[in-house]
Amino acid sequence: PFINFETRFAVFAQEMLRHGPSLFPTTYGQPYPDYPVTSTLLIWLASLPFGEVNKFSAVLPTALASALVVALTYRLLALYSKRWGVLAAGFELLTMMFVAESRSISIDQMVSAITLTAFYLTHLAYRQQTALPTKRLALLLVAGFLIRGPVGVVIPAGVVLSHLLLTHGRREIVLFAALSAAILLACVLAMLGLSMLAYGRDFVLDI
Repeated sequence: PFINFETRFAVFAQEMLRHGPSLFPTTYGQPYPDYPVTSTLLIWLASLPFGEVNKFSAVLPTALASALVVALTYRLLALYSKRWGVLAAGFELLTMMFVAESRSISIDQMVSAITLTAFYLTHLAYRQQTALPTKRLALLLVAGFLIRGPVGVVIPAGVVLSHLLLTHGRREIVLFAALSAAILLACVLAMLGLSMLAYGRDFVLDI
């Protein structure tokens, strides 16, 4: 059964399956301001073939995010040693919290996958002495916002900036910080503007 925190996301997806997609997830027909709709849309898409929201369809997006985390963990460590790559991936799979999150509805696990992807791309560019993949990192920050809102931008941006502080010059750090802030501001304004059009001022204040 759905338990604890994941229950609300199951309700979001069940309502979407009954009433169709919307700009924000809903509970009893009312928009819910705490989360963007993206994670609910992913569960909705996975549930369409079954005609219902079940445990498999609800958890599938999180499980795929966890699989990406394990794969990227291996790839990241394998840059130095395949043995360490296997050990690191195995360590994740033997960590109770990681396994528990992978078997539930967890938007934080999706943010973890986005964050690790951003870190991997940044580190790979550093290792290969190539330019920072700014466009791909920008897309990842937007994806993080669509999943988790402002926190979905702040976490991967902070991780990338930490890497840049240790490996790059001041110019790259300032440029990426400015890009991250611009993406965050643009996404917030777009979300508030769409919310105003769709649901009115009271809902914007709730957000």
